Amino acid sequence: MNCELFSIRGDNEEIRRLNENLGNIVRNLAKLDIHLTYKTEVDRSTSKIEEAILYSVNDPASPELIIIANALDTTCGAYFSTVFSKILMNWETRYKNSLPVEDRQQKFHVKVFSIDNLGCGHSGFCFTIYNTRIVVLPRETLVQKDIATLIYEAVTCALGKFRGSNFLFPNGFAYENTQNVKANVDFIEETAVAENPMEENENAEITEKKKKKQGFFRRNIPWKGDRPGEVIRKSVILVALATIVVCVSMIVNELVIMPAQNAKRQNIIQDIFYNRPTSTTSQDSTEEESTEPYYNWEALKEVNDEIIGWISIDNTVIDYPVLCHPDDPAGTTNPYYLNHNYEGQWDSYGSIFTDPTSYAGLDTKNITLHGHHMNDGSMFGNLANYGTGFADGSGTPYVNLDFYKSAPVIHFNTPEWNADWKIIAVIHTNALESHGEFFNYLTGSFNTDEEFLDFVYDVRERSIIDTPVTVNEDDQLITLSTCTYEFENFRTAVIARKVRPGEDSTVDVDSASANSDMLWPDVYYRTYGGTKPEDKSFAQAYENGEISWYDGDLFSNEA
Repeated sequence: MNCELFSIRGDNEEIRRLNENLGNIVRNLAKLDIHLTYKTEVDRSTSKIEEAILYSVNDPASPELIIIANALDTTCGAYFSTVFSKILMNWETRYKNSLPVEDRQQKFHVKVFSIDNLGCGHSGFCFTIYNTRIVVLPRETLVQKDIATLIYEAVTCALGKFRGSNFLFPNGFAYENTQNVKANVDFIEETAVAENPMEENENAEITEKKKKKQGFFRRNIPWKGDRPGEVIRKSVILVALATIVVCVSMIVNELVIMPAQNAKRQNIIQDIFYNRPTSTTSQDSTEEESTEPYYNWEALKEVNDEIIGWISIDNTVIDYPVLCHPDDPAGTTNPYYLNHNYEGQWDSYGSIFTDPTSYAGLDTKNITLHGHHMNDGSMFGNLANYGTGFADGSGTPYVNLDFYKSAPVIHFNTPEWNADWKIIAVIHTNALESHGEFFNYLTGSFNTDEEFLDFVYDVRERSIIDTPVTVNEDDQLITLSTCTYEFENFRTAVIARKVRPGEDSTVDVDSASANSDMLWPDVYYRTYGGTKPEDKSFAQAYENGEISWYDGDLFSNEA
């Protein structure tokens, strides 16, 4: 006969003694041809005890005997009446509802026997649910008897009562007090045996088997016979688990899978762009190979004829094709390559693309390129390395001069020309009207040279870095734009001017410094205080001797 032992939680000392005597309990029950298979701890409440009993009796591998230790704490059985009678009544209702309609009027009874004189006037009880015999015992401290002996004596007596009774399955039950009826069984007093080296192994075997029985799916998936509350609990667990799985999948996809896919895609296009096709010239050819870098524009155009250039910055991951979608309407907020890669597939990484609101060909005065600020630093994410955010929440901008010194030049090439561009400014500005007047750094063309110089002055006044690069009215600019997070919906823009014919592309980076009086949008001053610098034109600032970076002919010191 297989047996399960319920240990009622509550008294830690009783639980400790039961666990210490588990080996003795196993050996004593074995004398009665009972094999203790499982041990379960149960809270001291009607619902929890009922839940544990029904869980066991409904299990396909249900034990033939359940012993509930340390359950009763009164001498008169009142606790049994209020707890276990409720369990029997609930079970009777369940069983009745499971019968065919024509059989539900039949009257069956289950007998509940008392197990008397277990010690100090305390009794236990025994009854049957389904085909499982259940023995309920008083607390060990009340009977003043060690738990192994108490269980052995009670089960011995209960077996005699079970054998002498004709148990019928109920549609109702009757409580039969057999206080004056004793089974013809002698109680055997057995003290705890000496410590046995096998006891620990026996305990481990019982615990392990219980773990196997109460598997993950049985504990967490709604099962036939579960109470409504248990079904709700398990359903909540399943929903929570599903939510966790979805969230983890999304995180893994965003942080691992998508970055890997994007890196692989960019590696493919970079290999195409930088690799010279196999030469058809014979080995004995006297032609000297050009020392100029080779870019395979023809192969790029075969991939996508909307690739119009290539941008890269040393010491960053920025090394991408630049695309232009002619069908983008002017002023659109959803350009095609905002969410499509160079293969024309939908892609949250998008591409580096020309600004549709200001693009007027590569001869425009200010070429603006956009790219996402991805969490893994790809696309235009590395632009934030020049400086972003506010140190310690004080409103002081974070400026990374070391990074600027490692990457002061942008390389932007096209099929028609190769060019380097020296960075003149790094700005953080607003895109929301509620944050102040919008500074249109996207402007592509200018009506006059004065208007262009005013734009350059406004850019440099907003820059977090004072760069040593000169600018004049004949220069062409390129602006790289991406999202940033100093305030909601902010933008970071890196502006550079094209290296002039015959000019060295190196920059005296040691002369660069952080701008201590840069111009911010209004939201900055509302948040951190301070005084907004006076708004001037280029001509006013130049006349006041405040400009050292201008080297053109339109204005002179004598003007």
